[in-house]
Amino acid sequence: MKYLQELGPLALASRLKMLSEKLMTDGIRIYRESGLDFEPRWFPVTFYLRNQGPAPLTTIAKDLNQSHPAIVQVVRILEKKGLVIRTKDETDSRINRVGLSDKGIHMISQLQPVWNDIHQAARSLINDHAPHFVADLEKIENALEETSNYIRIKREMLKREPLTLHIVPFDKKYLKAYREMNLDWLSEYVGVSPHDRTILKDPFGEVISKGGQVFIVTLTREVVGTFTLAPVPGNHCKLSKFVVKREYRRLGIGHQLLDLAIGKAREAGCFSILLLTHPNLQEATKLYVKKGFYEIERHPGLTDHTGRCSSCMQLVLNHK
Repeated sequence: MKYLQELGPLALASRLKMLSEKLMTDGIRIYRESGLDFEPRWFPVTFYLRNQGPAPLTTIAKDLNQSHPAIVQVVRILEKKGLVIRTKDETDSRINRVGLSDKGIHMISQLQPVWNDIHQAARSLINDHAPHFVADLEKIENALEETSNYIRIKREMLKREPLTLHIVPFDKKYLKAYREMNLDWLSEYVGVSPHDRTILKDPFGEVISKGGQVFIVTLTREVVGTFTLAPVPGNHCKLSKFVVKREYRRLGIGHQLLDLAIGKAREAGCFSILLLTHPNLQEATKLYVKKGFYEIERHPGLTDHTGRCSSCMQLVLNHK
């Protein structure tokens, strides 16, 4: 243990696992000495059903923030023990609801005094040695819910490794990622207009069939960004749906993404790239300016169908 403690945050996962196993082992011992055929890993589902009543498996998994297979596994064990029963939902027979059986309700009455003792022991441990532990644990859980440790580690890796982005042909298999990234970005910054929803629902019919192109950008096979180029009368093109996936922002990907968009517009022989921007998009606007875009009067060939943009920008690619 001392060796792992000396490793600090590097051994965080290992130390938390060991702590969890130690608490679980002690819990099993207490249950057995109390004459109760119960295990700590069954506690979340059992306690949930005691408080919430019968519920679908999917609801239980969602509320407990656990995977559906993990909940199914526990419920099957509890069924074999006779502690829970499944019933058909009254409004939809396709849905199974899980609830405590009579045996389960009786078991709860026997477990409750032991749970009270476990609660008090845990409270004393925390109050005596780490008063802020539960609050800090909640902060870590919330932070990981927002950005997984996988993404956090990837960010660190990308700081020391050169980023190599790849443009892949747009395909139906990327439609979900394309929609989710754009909806996430729009919701965060400017709101989702009916026109946005129309484009995102059918980019094939609304963009590609009309001469435009939808680009998917990947990093180590993961979709990290998108952008769209659509033709504008006068040999111009409109850049839109320029988005970097939330977890990969502030890593310089936006700069490379814009370079790729400019390169594709040059390949198409466009005279210039036009785009519509918004006051909320200050960081994006700074990036556009850095790459040579400048503000112009609204271009006659560029229509704002969203009703939210306040300015038009242009980057001249090929001087006539």
